[in-house]
Amino acid sequence: MKISFKKLLAGGVLTLALVLAGCSNVNDVEKSEEKSLSTIAIGKDSDLRTINPTPFSAGDFSKITLSGTSNYGHIVKDASSNTELELTFTDNKASVALEYAIWDLTLKAYKTIDGTDKVVLMGKTTADLRNGGTTINFTLTSANVDTEGNVNLTCNITPNTGKPAIKKIKLGLYDMFTNAVVKEQELTDASITKDGSGKYTFEYNKTDIAPGTYNFKVYFYNDADTEIGFYSDLLVVAPGNITAENVNIPDIIQKTPDAPTDLCAYYVDGSEKGTDYNVKLTWTDKATNEEYYVITIKEYASNTDAPTDPYKVLSIKNDTTTKEEVFTSSPVYVSGSVLSNSTEAVIKLTTGKLFDISIKAVNAIGESADCTRTADPTAAETGYTAVAAADKISKTKITYSFAGKTLTKDTETYIGTYVEYQSWKNDTTAFTLLANPTINGWTAWKTVNGTEATEYNSWKDETFYAKFITNSTITFNIETYSQFDAGDVTISVNNGDTVSNNTPITVKVTGDDKYEYFQVYIKETQYTGNIGDAGIEITPKAGTTGPTPIRVQARIKDSDKWVSKVIAVNFQN
Repeated sequence: MKISFKKLLAGGVLTLALVLAGCSNVNDVEKSEEKSLSTIAIGKDSDLRTINPTPFSAGDFSKITLSGTSNYGHIVKDASSNTELELTFTDNKASVALEYAIWDLTLKAYKTIDGTDKVVLMGKTTADLRNGGTTINFTLTSANVDTEGNVNLTCNITPNTGKPAIKKIKLGLYDMFTNAVVKEQELTDASITKDGSGKYTFEYNKTDIAPGTYNFKVYFYNDADTEIGFYSDLLVVAPGNITAENVNIPDIIQKTPDAPTDLCAYYVDGSEKGTDYNVKLTWTDKATNEEYYVITIKEYASNTDAPTDPYKVLSIKNDTTTKEEVFTSSPVYVSGSVLSNSTEAVIKLTTGKLFDISIKAVNAIGESADCTRTADPTAAETGYTAVAAADKISKTKITYSFAGKTLTKDTETYIGTYVEYQSWKNDTTAFTLLANPTINGWTAWKTVNGTEATEYNSWKDETFYAKFITNSTITFNIETYSQFDAGDVTISVNNGDTVSNNTPITVKVTGDDKYEYFQVYIKETQYTGNIGDAGIEITPKAGTTGPTPIRVQARIKDSDKWVSKVIAVNFQN
């Protein structure tokens, strides 16, 4: 029997219930305060596996202990020995008194091995005893227990008449994911018996094996030391237990493995990152003699074209001829395995491409037919989305660009860009683009060519750009021509009232809020002054007599225009 990795546990499971009653000091604890009476009851929860140890029962344990601490710092322990509190059971129940508090508790089951009590199962729980009576459940498992176990297997195989004789057997336990050797041995004729019916019998006995689930593999060889058959199954080693089994191996001599079935693909929800996303593959293992699987990822140029050369061929070896590469070293590897007994793997694919998958089983004799996705997956587990068998495996990355503005979506704020991923389907259903986004001034999405779009129908990655239109009020002013205001220009004589050609005059312009600077012209001679200062003192040149025009002009602020004024001054000799 082959089962999914995630369902495997490395040992038996026991469920214990802790029932709380009223206050009573039944057993000593570290501090003497008000206590809540607890009753522990043990029950068994079986868990079937392939080659399993015999499940524990409550009577197998040499002792069961309780330890823990409370939120007040209290400690559960035996007051006389200062060790874990050993519980006494009557009718599979034991009682213990604990202070009213919140407790982190650990229950350990021990078995006597070579004269020493060793932990074989353990469970942890948190109990809130602040209000007295309640029920607390412990589940004892082998998790985090490192006591070693043993394996005693008696194996047999009866090949059909005409098959080559078995001269050597290599068998052992191997890591489920890396294929690393855990315990391995070789058997020759001396260790292999054959009866008159043609049945071969041999044994595999190993001790001191770390608890866990392993691949149990058997390789068969002929007298030329050529592999003629292979068998594998899952085997569980439990802490402090013996995995003992009679293993009846079917006739797999000189047989290729049966093809796996029910190949399905599931998108891993939320796995998209950049241009990558993850896909979980599952299949049903139909053989007991596959050494490994080969997964072929095919890329398609279009929905109707035949696939191009394989995108990836995932295996347990590197082969330039077949383009195989080691799965666990491949850039597409995420998790899982293609070793024997595997039933699932997770791979990483690239957005904007069309893919499909096939898988086959392989051993030294040959390979099975390819298994492709032909049936729709059953309902996906939480966190996965099933890929219909008729659809290619594809994710499209759609990028929305909105020029430094902000978008609020699902309580998140995005600046400049927002990305979403869609699953393109073979029914050519178009993707609806993000409608009515909360982007200031947005009116539509457009392609890089400027074409407006509300949907998109392709598996290829694409970027859409925001089109903005703002409503603005336009006003205008008609240019006017200005003159000096009254009092802006003054001309004064420095030495009295008589203006003569050798008497200085002062020209002054006020209004620094209106003008930048000013100029004065007397008979083609130019003088320049600052607005609002003391003005310009000018001594007319010799020969300046009679009525003489003095032109004063000022540059208007923030403009290229001027205002001017001509004042006639009568100079006397």
